[in-house]
Amino acid sequence: MSFSSKKKERVRPRFLPDALQRGAISWQVVLDDSGQAALVDCYLGISTDTLVLIEERTREIVFVMPCKAILGWSTQTNRYEVIDLQNSETAVQLLY
Repeated sequence: MSFSSKKKERVRPRFLPDALQRGAISWQVVLDDSGQAALVDCYLGISTDTLVLIEERTREIVFVMPCKAILGWSTQTNRYEVIDLQNSETAVQLLY
């Protein structure tokens, strides 16, 4: 009779490079705020899990949504509309 034990294999966690990254890709944009009938200078940031619009002047968050809630994009020249799960549209214009 032998009581030797086998070494258990170590389960290594799967390497996900996106999960380790912090920060976002960002652009300077103009938000078409139809609720206030105004154009707002903002920064658009897109990270691995979040889309955010930050007002340039006050540095306040104007709009935030998880990326998984985005259904699609609609484009015209340098104007983009983000369509989300509630069927609302957020329009931004890229500055060049």
